[in-house]
Amino acid sequence: MKDRKAKVFYKKGNVFGVLRPLVEGRLGNEAADYIWERAGENLSVLMDEYKGAPKGEHVHLDNIILPRVAMYRAMTEKLSGNESVALIEEAVRIGGTEIGKKIDRFTSLPFMSGFFVKMFGIMGKKMFGENNGFKNVFYSSTRKLLRFDIVECPYCKYSRLCGAPELTKAFCDSDVYCYGNLSHITFERTQTLGTGGDCCDFKLSREAQ
Repeated sequence: MKDRKAKVFYKKGNVFGVLRPLVEGRLGNEAADYIWERAGENLSVLMDEYKGAPKGEHVHLDNIILPRVAMYRAMTEKLSGNESVALIEEAVRIGGTEIGKKIDRFTSLPFMSGFFVKMFGIMGKKMFGENNGFKNVFYSSTRKLLRFDIVECPYCKYSRLCGAPELTKAFCDSDVYCYGNLSHITFERTQTLGTGGDCCDFKLSREAQ
C-alpha cells in the first residue's frame, strides 16, 4: 500500500510532470517508465527512514524534498549525477517560469501587488517558520516592502542527510523563476544557504500601480 501511494505521487501535476518529457527525450519511454517505478520505491524507503522527523518538517519533506531525492536516485541509475541534476534544474526552470507568469497576471491586477507582498510575509512565517524546520529573522514589513532572512533550512539539511547536497541549488532557483520576473514586484536575493551563503536574504518591494 505504501509503495503504491508513493508511486502515485509521481503522476500528479507537479514538477515531475514537467520532468517526465525531458527524461523521455533523453532516454526514451521505456527507461522513463523504469525510473518512475524506481522513484516510487525509493520514496517509500525514504519516507520510512525519516518518519520520525518533526511533524512540521513533513510538510516539506514528504511533498517536495524526499520525492525529489527519490527521483534523483532513480535517475542516476540511468544517467550521471550531473546529467540528472541538469534535467531536474531544467524542469524546475520550466515549471517555475509558468508559475511566475500566473503570479504576474495576478499581481498586475489593481491593488493585488500590495496584497501579495503582505500575504507572502504571512505565508513565510507559517510555511517557513520554526515549526516547519526553518529559522528566520523577520524585519518590519509593510504592503510595499518585505524583508526576512532564512538562517536554517530543512531543504539544505535533508538534501545533505540524503547524500544529495547538489539538489539544493534547484530548490533555491525555484524562487527566482517564480518571483524574479514580476511586473510590479521586485524580488531580490543576494545569497542562499543552498549555494554556500550565510543565509537566504529575501526582499520583495512593491512598485506603484
